[in-house]
Amino acid sequence: MNLMTHFVFAETSIADVSLGYREEVVAGGVPMWIYAAVAIAFIAIGAAVYAWINRTPTILNTPLGMLHELCKAHRVNRRGRRLLEQMAEAASLDHPAILFAGPEHLESCIKQTQGRIDYKTEHASTLGILRRKLYG
Repeated sequence: MNLMTHFVFAETSIADVSLGYREEVVAGGVPMWIYAAVAIAFIAIGAAVYAWINRTPTILNTPLGMLHELCKAHRVNRRGRRLLEQMAEAASLDHPAILFAGPEHLESCIKQTQGRIDYKTEHASTLGILRRKLYG
């Protein structure tokens, strides 16, 4: 029994447990605050790019500016706004904001632009969303 405890304690020397024992450790690597600064910079750049891409164009005192203001007031997204602009241009409307006056104006504009604009399935879904937002 005495021999057994001798082997267990034989691996630990007094220098290992004494206060005088020190292991030299050299601090290396990149400090943690640099990782945090890089992450914050990436998030800030991403938010700035997102805001720049989804910005609302500058509103001027024009008929198209009125369309933009009405789109903002009705919370029409960028895709809907661009489709309304494209339809107003293809229909040669003097005041594109007339599309907000009633569903009959939008429907007549769609009929006028059938040959000029190639309406796809995404346009159909956008038009459905526009109908609900504007007249629903």
